Amino acid sequence: MKPDEAERLSSAWTSDSSYGFTSLPTPVLARHGAKMLDPSSAYQVDGFLATGPTVYRTNELLIPHGSLGKQADMVEVLRNDLGLVMDEAPADCRDAPLVFRGVLRPDPHPTADRPTTVVTDAWRALQKLRATAKDPANLTLSLADVRPMGLNHVLVGAAMGGIGGGSEVLRGVPGAIGGNPNPGAEADEVGYWRRPVAIRMARPLRTAPTTGRRPVIAILDTGLGENGWLSVAKEANGMFAAPSEDCTFVRVDGPLQDGICTPASPASIPLYWEGSYTIEPLTGYLSSHTGHATFVIGVVHQTEPNADVLSIRVMYNDGVVYAHVLVQALKKLLERVVEAQENNRPDLMVDVVSLSLGGYREAGERGAEYDQLTLAIDDLRARGVVIVAAAGNYASSRPFYPAALADRDDDGLPPVISVGACNPNGTKAFFSNDGRWVRCWAAGAALISSFPETINGSIRPRYQVTTNGGNEPLAIRESLESDDYSYGYAEWSGTSFATPMVAARIATLLMKADEATVKQEEGLGVVLEREDLVRRLLRKGATLNRANAAVQRL
Repeated sequence: MKPDEAERLSSAWTSDSSYGFTSLPTPVLARHGAKMLDPSSAYQVDGFLATGPTVYRTNELLIPHGSLGKQADMVEVLRNDLGLVMDEAPADCRDAPLVFRGVLRPDPHPTADRPTTVVTDAWRALQKLRATAKDPANLTLSLADVRPMGLNHVLVGAAMGGIGGGSEVLRGVPGAIGGNPNPGAEADEVGYWRRPVAIRMARPLRTAPTTGRRPVIAILDTGLGENGWLSVAKEANGMFAAPSEDCTFVRVDGPLQDGICTPASPASIPLYWEGSYTIEPLTGYLSSHTGHATFVIGVVHQTEPNADVLSIRVMYNDGVVYAHVLVQALKKLLERVVEAQENNRPDLMVDVVSLSLGGYREAGERGAEYDQLTLAIDDLRARGVVIVAAAGNYASSRPFYPAALADRDDDGLPPVISVGACNPNGTKAFFSNDGRWVRCWAAGAALISSFPETINGSIRPRYQVTTNGGNEPLAIRESLESDDYSYGYAEWSGTSFATPMVAARIATLLMKADEATVKQEEGLGVVLEREDLVRRLLRKGATLNRANAAVQRL
């Protein structure tokens, strides 16, 4: 990397080591209509203080359906005090949204006694509603109405940087527990960046499940990319990737995908597949999380080939995830699980959810009982679904959510599994977050896995010599091209990839728990037919028991 390029990328970041947090680059914030909340300058209301930075969408509030009856009163407060009105978000999914978004905008009909300078800021609006609810003179809004409301947080994928420009989300490498980034003058200085590799791996052998059903791991991530090792190929139109007939372990749920509020994209693009690999078409640099899901699924397949994968797209290729999209996806997964357990639909069951993403809350654990992401996760846990989440890559001890939900009192349900990353020699990776809330560690540095074969960015080899005037590859001698992935494999690092490794191990333990149940039944002289066995293991109580047994053995 040229020195001026390194300076440009480094200067795009702001940080505060006391919080262990690095803001997103300005182009990323602008692209997603987001900003960073700085507690030192943020408008504060007693009892609802921001104690740490967070990133959020500036014009959206998340409102539980139970509070919608007071929407008109909320709008009146915002109009009178801030000059804002709040509309329902436009429908961007087929089904009725499970997460209501209030969209803020300046009042188009201001009056003389209302603010003339209008700033559209969701945090300011939320705090104004909270302050109004606390005012003894207020007769319209109660704390019960506004307490469950929240920001539409921006979360990020937990993979280390990659090759490219300002679209990268996690560009810095913290040098100590404290989160002070120092990317250095060269992108590869600490050895954790994404790069292509040439390798041929045999497909793992899949054997028939002895208990009648394979465990299913839901991967909430970017879309799928074309890869021959995974048997994910281009569709008939030659544009997008999809599991081919030879792919027996990756599934998609089109109706579920269409029913969540997915990131905006041209209508012709199936949102559950890999989209454009660069968000900066003028430069052609690869986006930081291009190929992320393809890599994650490859890690699962290598670790536990007998597990099935349900791929759900919630993440942009620059690593950004909107909280409402993630919550909507988790609620849709809950609908699947409830249908599976109560109506004997094993084809709809999900056993593990792998989240290679996360972010920071402005109030930490305070208000977690109202946080919609926490509630959606806990609803799945109550059904015996194991949640595995990345600890993050800021080398910080500040709780990174949802992984930090692991640090809660035992409630008898399968706990959230928070995963930090190790180097190949077993030491903690330089970048990995750490703290008492990180409960599990797995290899997450210099892993090799599948990657979309069609990805080839704009970076050219630093040195190239053409011999004999030829254009054939063997007539060209050059140094390594760092963003040509036509071989179909990559080396990558991040807690993003330690997470699916643990999710796959849990799938292995779930199968062992099922086998133990079968042996116990046989010891009692009970021999069940396959359908009866699947039905018994699918019951809510049985799934809770097997999930807890698997987690205890992890």
